[in-house]
Amino acid sequence: MVKLFILTAAYYSGNKMMVLSEYFVKMAGILPELSLIKTRQISGGFSNAVYLIYVNQVPHCVLRIPALNEEAFGINRAHEMRVIEAAAKASISPNILWKDEKGAFAAEFVPQPSLDWGVCHCDADLV
Repeated sequence: MVKLFILTAAYYSGNKMMVLSEYFVKMAGILPELSLIKTRQISGGFSNAVYLIYVNQVPHCVLRIPALNEEAFGINRAHEMRVIEAAAKASISPNILWKDEKGAFAAEFVPQPSLDWGVCHCDADLV
């Protein structure tokens, strides 16, 4: 069973708790009314909080919110966004539906299985 969070779910970023609905207000251009939205946090991210956003109980998009101090870890969010947008333009990554100046973005949801961190590649796996 998929556990869905209500809009008051929060994430921790540095020393600040943020409410997801604050992002949903910023994303108003790509989302319907808030009463139709639910979220599920996707685990496994190290430097970001990631949420699957459902609209009418159907997966709609994935919201990624930076969750680490960029300076401490040498992360340049502007460079990162240029790479993400280039990958989407080359059709090797989902399209970006919304972004902000701090590195948060929403991308199209693409249903596919994910690999766990235990996957081991050998030379034969590489093309």
